[in-house]
Amino acid sequence: MYSSYLMASSSKSTGPIVPNDKGPAGRCFILFRREADYARYSPYILSLAAGSLSIDDFRRCISQDVPFLKAFARAYELAGDCSDDDDEKVDILKLRKSILAALEMHDSFVEGWGLDLIKACPVNPATLKYTEFVLATASGDVGELKAQGKLVTRFERTRIAGYALGAMTPCLKLHGFLGKEIEALVDINENKHPYQKWIFNYSCTGFLDLVQQTEDLMDKLSVTFTGEELNINEKVYQQALKLLVDFFYAQALTRPTVVPLTKGHDPARDRLMLFSDFDLTCSVLDSSAILAQLAIVTAPKPPKAPKAPESSEAPESPESPEAPKAPESPEAPRAPQSSSQSSKAPQSSRASQSPQSLTAPQSSRAPQFSSQSSRAPQSSSQSSRAPQSSSQSRAPQSSSQSSKAPQSSRAPQSLKAPQSSRAPQSPQPLKAPQPSRAPKAPQPSRATKAPQSPKAPQSPESSKAPKAPESPKAPESPKSDYQKQPEGQISRMLYAEMKNAWDEISREYTEQYRQCIESILPSEKASSFDVDSFTSCGSAAEFNYETLHTALEEVSDFEKRENSKVVESGLLKGLKLQDIKRAGAGMILQDGCIPFFQKIAKNEKLNASIHILSYCWCGDLVRAAFSSAGGLDAVNIQANEMSFEESGCSDEKRKLTVFIGDSVGDLLCLLKADIGIVIGSSESLRLVGEHYGVSFMPLFAGLVEKQKEYAEAEDEDEDEDEGSDCVWKGESGILYTVESWDEIHAFVLGYY
Repeated sequence: MYSSYLMASSSKSTGPIVPNDKGPAGRCFILFRREADYARYSPYILSLAAGSLSIDDFRRCISQDVPFLKAFARAYELAGDCSDDDDEKVDILKLRKSILAALEMHDSFVEGWGLDLIKACPVNPATLKYTEFVLATASGDVGELKAQGKLVTRFERTRIAGYALGAMTPCLKLHGFLGKEIEALVDINENKHPYQKWIFNYSCTGFLDLVQQTEDLMDKLSVTFTGEELNINEKVYQQALKLLVDFFYAQALTRPTVVPLTKGHDPARDRLMLFSDFDLTCSVLDSSAILAQLAIVTAPKPPKAPKAPESSEAPESPESPEAPKAPESPEAPRAPQSSSQSSKAPQSSRASQSPQSLTAPQSSRAPQFSSQSSRAPQSSSQSSRAPQSSSQSRAPQSSSQSSKAPQSSRAPQSLKAPQSSRAPQSPQPLKAPQPSRAPKAPQPSRATKAPQSPKAPQSPESSKAPKAPESPKAPESPKSDYQKQPEGQISRMLYAEMKNAWDEISREYTEQYRQCIESILPSEKASSFDVDSFTSCGSAAEFNYETLHTALEEVSDFEKRENSKVVESGLLKGLKLQDIKRAGAGMILQDGCIPFFQKIAKNEKLNASIHILSYCWCGDLVRAAFSSAGGLDAVNIQANEMSFEESGCSDEKRKLTVFIGDSVGDLLCLLKADIGIVIGSSESLRLVGEHYGVSFMPLFAGLVEKQKEYAEAEDEDEDEDEGSDCVWKGESGILYTVESWDEIHAFVLGYY
């Protein structure tokens, strides 16, 4: 808006600008950056950046400068009246004088674009909404404050100046942001762009200095604000930004644009197919890390304190008749028990857990992560019950269970199956514990405890021979001691072992993944991405899609091997399905992701389908993450345990596919889609892509280029019925990058 003022202030540059993002003004723009992105992707700004905006449309927009400038001059006057600080009054007065000077220069500034035609343009309703909001705020009409009578006293009215700046600052900040974004895409020194004067005015150092001065004044006026008052000013700032976005979207355009993507969508003719990766594309954390953490957290780990006294004192009471043996029996078994807990303790603890763990799903690896998981929390509760029960009553029960037929039937289900999976797994991540298990494998038979009866004769050598029948009693008291005292330690070792195993698997994966990526890189970067052919031209080569596909098969094989390690290790066994779903419902997703999908799902005018593809080990985790948001039951989720079928996609409708991903695993899908969008900043994705000739372009810059193509095609009288999707062609070798889901939302759906 402030075109004439920008020209006047551009000559007053004082050097580089140092933005203050820590002040209220800077924080507000960061907090509400999504509105700025929506304005950037508006049809008007995109057409202006591409140079395809018609001169009549441009005149109508800049004709609104006068209402804006008049409203600002009046708002500064009202803000000065409310301020009781002399320095603040001086700063406000300076800004007001600049606005008045801009009004006087406005005619000369717009003369090159047809002054008479500009003056004849009426005031846009969107302009009135914003200017009326600014004046109302500067007059003290600040939402609930006026209704509550909180702006009555002189001191309370001093806050109005800060609120007035909260309503005006966003306008300057947004125009500076847009000016810099467009300037980065065009060379304003070539004198080829029809609106280079407008672009220069909003990107020059003079205007950015003005933006910083305005933000500094807003920060200064907010110094004495309470937390509640700062929150109120944030709401004022956000509302101002929204009204400004409405202003840009309200501009009537005579030429078609490529945004929003769904513009002109005909449900009877068109089908929009949206595909998105899940991990780190939709989610903030990787789902495998969440499942690993869930397995570790739910591992049984009873407290140490209650277990120690029970293990030492409980056995002594039953062995009181043999006073000399009492100190020996707990001490002698303790040494082997502490070292053999890794082999025996899991049996005793698992035996107690087996009645509550699901067994059938363990045979199938893909779904086992969700179904087997049903027992980790229950096993932890059992282990916590053990110290609560008496040592005399619980120990015999557990020992009997370990020897009775029920235990043998449960052993392959919850006792031996986990051990067999742990046996091959532990040597990989945990080398040290493995040697200790090998010699202790024969000890589970309990027969090793019988030699404790020979230790009984060692104390009274002559009289203990007839006490051979007491050997079953001797094991019983150690059994109860073994069942209790080491159980806590075993659970703790199990927890530590599981955590160490996950850490080791993660370390190995990271290192081997890096080596795998390096191994598939060609010796020289490709000059370009060729879809149809593979040629070698001098020192540079062109790689086609199939060449890249072959290379990425090695990455796929690596991922399969790594997943097999996790499956075979059994580290996810014992998880509970309801805990997995609860974890999924609590997952933190990327800002803007859910609102984007919800808006598409609820739009009855769109013939659209949403597909979420995931490497996640458990699809229930992903489904729970989306179902908890509400309104996304129609989302199709394909995880590792499911096979994707293109059901319902074989009709004759004109399809437009969009794939959103973030990693090397998404690269082929990104290239196959009509529009491939990369969110985030994966170094490995860029490394592989660039070596194979794939180009990465910011989405906004790509849309500016597409808008130029679209405008040229429209000028050549090509078929306008094809719609804006005619400019999108898959396998172009170009991927578009974004920083947030708000950019995707603005591109596909627009602001409303």
